Amino acid sequence: MKGTQGNTKEYNCAASRCQPHENYVFFLNQGKTRDIGNVLVSAHPNEAARMKVSPEHHFARLLKTADNALQDGKTWNLPVVFEDWYDRYADELEPLTPPKSRETRLLEFLAAHSEMKLGYGESPLSRAGAQARKGIPPKELNGIKSENLKVMACFCRELARQDDRGKMRFFLSSRAAAAIVNSEDAMVGHRLMGALVAVKVLKVTQKGIQGESGKATRYKYIASDANEGDTDE
Repeated sequence: MKGTQGNTKEYNCAASRCQPHENYVFFLNQGKTRDIGNVLVSAHPNEAARMKVSPEHHFARLLKTADNALQDGKTWNLPVVFEDWYDRYADELEPLTPPKSRETRLLEFLAAHSEMKLGYGESPLSRAGAQARKGIPPKELNGIKSENLKVMACFCRELARQDDRGKMRFFLSSRAAAAIVNSEDAMVGHRLMGALVAVKVLKVTQKGIQGESGKATRYKYIASDANEGDTDE
């Protein structure tokens, strides 16, 4: 792959169930530069076919992965990078069925990118966890000195923002909540979530069922900053 030798790292996206081959190469170099060339080398239509997604969807997912990994506050000029991608792989795209025009592929690419919140290798939990560590807690926690509670509040906010319906709702088990603060004790997670309910950061909308096969509790994020920020990120 041109321009990637000696300056790449393998990327495991098993968490997103895309099941890439062992040599799937992450497009970001060690310097984490926003370089469309690094994305294009992994955006081959044959790779998309092997992963059973459209070429446009695969390219859009790669760009979203770059955005979420870089977190530099910048965005891609989507029509321009699409033209770079199309010109590079036009010969490979032309024989694919069903046949699509350049304009159709552009529209499908833009639509796919607009709907994506997660990149390859990300799950809703991992994405929310990464955002939570650098987030500002809601004002409902002013005066509270528990760092774990602040992290959990930020985590719940980011998880809620991934609600496709925009209702700021999410499911979370006590065990998963405990893992966010590096604990294996489900009771730790239970207490943290209960505390957030008590200070009106969260509201329980559906109580969970205890046990290994039980259903996690569903919450709604109701803090004062619930509607702030870009909920796509």
